[in-house]
Amino acid sequence: MLHNSFIIAATLMLDHGDEDCDVSLSEVFLLTLEDIVMDSCDFFVLNSLCLEPHSEGRQNQIRDNTAVANLTELQRVFLNKTIRESPNRLNMLYELGAAWGTTRGVVNTVYITAMWWIGGDGEVEEIVANGLSGGIDAEVLVREGVHVSCWRLQKLIDGFRKEKTLKLILGTLDADTTMYVKDVAAQIESNRKEEERKLMSVGATHHIILHLLRYSRRAEAVEEAEKVHALSILSNQLLDQSLKFIERNKPKS
Repeated sequence: MLHNSFIIAATLMLDHGDEDCDVSLSEVFLLTLEDIVMDSCDFFVLNSLCLEPHSEGRQNQIRDNTAVANLTELQRVFLNKTIRESPNRLNMLYELGAAWGTTRGVVNTVYITAMWWIGGDGEVEEIVANGLSGGIDAEVLVREGVHVSCWRLQKLIDGFRKEKTLKLILGTLDADTTMYVKDVAAQIESNRKEEERKLMSVGATHHIILHLLRYSRRAEAVEEAEKVHALSILSNQLLDQSLKFIERNKPKS
């Protein structure tokens, strides 16, 4: 009998019916076969995607640096893809997370950051501002939110360079912060999906960073809080100069 998490995962996969999905239904099934035990009746014991990871050494092999608490890399990718395709299926994602042995807080955090990556800021604004049943993993939200913010800010800076008037502003920005933003963005650029590459507004990005300031204090992550504070100053400068640029270039009535 298949583990409940496989049934939920399969249902979600079939619901959004994306033939180009990064993790296909067949792959979901095959990747459950981390440990295969055959008895005389040729029954399989499935363990991986359908069961919570059982070995810390194995977990370390299949996680990357952005993996979320006690999710394997495949589970994280599956959640992110499913959220992009079916953002209204949060309750089913809770069920899937519970079957994997993870908390609602982890699922909420993956949900928020996945929506940020595709520009769904407005759809998760109330969740981020007021919290959600099961809570939010503040430490993970800040870490992932910094990645989102740096990637967006670098796109905005690249855009400023193309405009002669705005290009002059870049010389007034803090050199260490802009270098940090550039380095983080370069590390994650190749992993971004096409729908995540569109330019996000500086106002929306600044708003995310203000949320991260609050959550960094909650997480008591001093180093991350310092990074977020520096990003908030940078994004505020870009926002201020963008508004001035728009005002200067308004059509005269």
